[in-house]
Amino acid sequence: MNLMQRGLRIHAKALKQAAGEPVIYFRGDALSASILAVVGQTIFEDVAGDGETRIETKTVDWLITPDELRKAVFRTEPQRGDQIRRNDFEVFDVVPGTSGKVWEWSDGHKTHYRIHSVRRNVPSF
Repeated sequence: MNLMQRGLRIHAKALKQAAGEPVIYFRGDALSASILAVVGQTIFEDVAGDGETRIETKTVDWLITPDELRKAVFRTEPQRGDQIRRNDFEVFDVVPGTSGKVWEWSDGHKTHYRIHSVRRNVPSF
């Protein structure tokens, strides 16, 4: 492991400790795991076919290390249809951004998945 990799691991650990929050990551009915994730957002901007109209889309993003998902028995990358539950009232569906991908690397060294999601409308009682 080189110096850059060591520094990135230290940074990832510090980020998770400082800004991470417990969430439950779901894949279907069979798999779920409690993990720590850092919440953020991405703003996607597209230009409509007329060339003048701009369409802005926001996603709630979750920074999760690949190791965190692997330890939690998820052997594959994040997938469309996965869910992230922040608490009893906030459920987020993993969806693709305008790039067509549900996740991207957060940096060039591939330290975190940046998983795109939208908040599901949960009825209030």
